Amino acid sequence: RNLPEVAQVIEVHVRHIVCYKRTDRCDQCILFLAATSRMSRPQPTDITERPMIMYFLPILAPAILLVVAATVHLRRDLAPRTAALAAEGATLLALAVALGSFAVLVDAGPGDGPLAGVAGVGVSTRLDVVSVTMLLLVAFIGWVVTRYARTYLEGEARQTTFTIRLLGTLAAVMTLVQAGNVILFVFAWVATSMCLHNLLLFYPGRIAAQRAARKKFLTARAGDAALILAAVLLTVAYGTTQITDIL
Repeated sequence: RNLPEVAQVIEVHVRHIVCYKRTDRCDQCILFLAATSRMSRPQPTDITERPMIMYFLPILAPAILLVVAATVHLRRDLAPRTAALAAEGATLLALAVALGSFAVLVDAGPGDGPLAGVAGVGVSTRLDVVSVTMLLLVAFIGWVVTRYARTYLEGEARQTTFTIRLLGTLAAVMTLVQAGNVILFVFAWVATSMCLHNLLLFYPGRIAAQRAARKKFLTARAGDAALILAAVLLTVAYGTTQITDIL
């Protein structure tokens, strides 16, 4: 029904273009094509894109725990109680970061942090409902466990060693739940498994602990191999390591 009108519009465009190509083109053609080119350009929007760096906030939670664990490890002259208090304070800061990540999710919605690395290998975060919920859960339970261990292990000769291992385990789990690429996810998975193995053998002389650690080690290595194979297959199939692109 609108075919004649469409044909007429096309004819006008062609006539103006042919006229514009001539050396004696008229001013009407110049104005017409200039207006058409402006309309074809993408117009700027009033909505300002939010920087991706805000989605990198959750990674501060495990980073804080690792910094405190390294400091306690290097400062062996610290009293065990002081080291335990520092660990409890670190978990509280990690919980605050988790709450801040929740606020970012509510305000800006889900998104990915920038990749700190090359060729898809490095540190990147994924901020969504699942990752923030798990981060809040791990941070809160980590604070509870750290606080309980501070009082329960008071007077224990190797309390500082347990504190360092506990912080390392919590940092690995926090990295796992917010990993934005499969490489970081696999690394955090293996690190979590190894840290839990060290916690199981905190009392290495106990036969029950040795038996449990041996069984866990065998099954965990099988799981690690399966996960690495799955990560390789996904990367090859989709051509990317980013979990968001794969999903």
